[in-house]
Amino acid sequence: MTSFEFIESTPLRTFEFVLEHYFRVSFPASLEKYCQIINQQSAAVREHLARVSPYPDIIELLVNDRDPWVRNAARNNPYWQFVGQYKALLKMTAEDKLQFVEREDFRSLLVFIIYETDIRILKGVFENPTISLQMLTMLKNYLIQRGVGDKDGEILQLVENIISVKKQRLVKVATIHSESNQHNPETSIAFILQYLLDEDPIVVECIVNAMEKYSISEFEQWLFQPEPFEAVNNTSAFFLWQILIKLRELISAVRTPNKQKLKLLLQGHPETSELILLIKRRMILLLEKCANNLDDEDCFVTLVNAYLERDPEILECVTQVLTLEELFSLITDESFSSTLATRALQILKHHPSSKVKQQLAEIFVLLHERARKRLKEMEMSINAIFDIITSYVEEIGEAFPSLNIDHLQSFQFLYENIRQLIELPYSLFTHHGEVSSPSEEADENFQKAKIFWKATIGQYLGRLKELDELLQSVWLLILPKNFSHLEFLSEINATLRDLELAYKQRVGCHLRISCQGCLKRTCAAERFLLQNEFFLAELNDFLEEEILIKECQV
Repeated sequence: MTSFEFIESTPLRTFEFVLEHYFRVSFPASLEKYCQIINQQSAAVREHLARVSPYPDIIELLVNDRDPWVRNAARNNPYWQFVGQYKALLKMTAEDKLQFVEREDFRSLLVFIIYETDIRILKGVFENPTISLQMLTMLKNYLIQRGVGDKDGEILQLVENIISVKKQRLVKVATIHSESNQHNPETSIAFILQYLLDEDPIVVECIVNAMEKYSISEFEQWLFQPEPFEAVNNTSAFFLWQILIKLRELISAVRTPNKQKLKLLLQGHPETSELILLIKRRMILLLEKCANNLDDEDCFVTLVNAYLERDPEILECVTQVLTLEELFSLITDESFSSTLATRALQILKHHPSSKVKQQLAEIFVLLHERARKRLKEMEMSINAIFDIITSYVEEIGEAFPSLNIDHLQSFQFLYENIRQLIELPYSLFTHHGEVSSPSEEADENFQKAKIFWKATIGQYLGRLKELDELLQSVWLLILPKNFSHLEFLSEINATLRDLELAYKQRVGCHLRISCQGCLKRTCAAERFLLQNEFFLAELNDFLEEEILIKECQV
């Protein structure tokens, strides 16, 4: 086997060869001057150079040489065979490139990997099924070793993201294939269809293919279980609703010669209308169940989504539970969850009626004004709490020389006010009938409130630092005699490092400077607020133990 045949023996070897020899390779000297020298050489020299030169620029020059033997040698050069002959593809428009890289195989995609810099197009290249996980891993390792330029860093991040996606795809596809071979249809259908909402079209295509082995009776038996996804520990009504919508879409899909679409066909290829009817019956049953649980967020969101349906039976079912006017009245009530209200409005903005959209616009304005009012109330609360904190800090400062455990009440009040400050963005929601939960961290309204809260407490960074210094001084003053100051300073510094590291990890901060020297006031203020809360909690616990010890001695 010749070396050229070895390179072509597998796609991975071809990819490795091209990557190592041609990725961003340019001639090391003045190309124009060198080209003049080449043109002055004999045809034999030029032919030899065309055959062995490792530089793409030289091969591209010689492939158009005046001598046919030289041209032929250049066109047989590995660079021209694998990359050069495809270079004209780079002249396409960005839109044409995106369409091209989606459907072509890896050989014609190599030129994009070597020369393309548009991240959108490279994303399409890397997502192409013919670019394997091994190829991407090889490219990743090569980029890490190369370590040149911001653009390479950007490409490296993209490659790592695509690798992660493709690894997840392999796991999902393997699970789908494994479950489709199980003997219990009710369980295996649930395991397969749980991935139906996946953003990866290859995963969805795999699901459609796997479902073809089930009969309509097996599908119906699974579909009309009280909880179809109980086997995968998912009893969400909204999840089931989304799956039903997706199933209906796939069942209704039409295959045409020019535009191939995924179409779900069960064993025996039953009539589309029969399957659609089964889906509609199940959707109505689900809505009837949700009607009895309107206080449940999951059921409420499912019902709101039903207003977007065009099927008259489904619309009649949902309006019997709650008309649109009743829904609007509910979400504009001040006691109603603003998180749920916003979510309902985001869903209903896709409603086909222009009249409904006009009503939604008016409600958006009302809720925006209400949110602005709440933020103003929060700002006033923050200012008032800091006034209280300042008065207590002054009181403790005045009593400092003779400070003792009798001042425990002052520290307790300080701690309570610091806790109130920390909880203000959450209490902004809980005060209006909502329960704060981790899910609200991702809510847009909560995020806006948190940003405003940080901006407001940022004005008091100086006072928070003063309180931090005072608390450390208090600790030094009341420290037991058998505990040296050096030991205390060593322990407190270690604690401060742990607190700072934990905070940076929580907010995703990668700055190497300490919070003490950070110029971002809003971030630093939150950091010192949390630190003050920690030291006050520890201080109160210590003082309470001292009081108990004294009482026991008496």
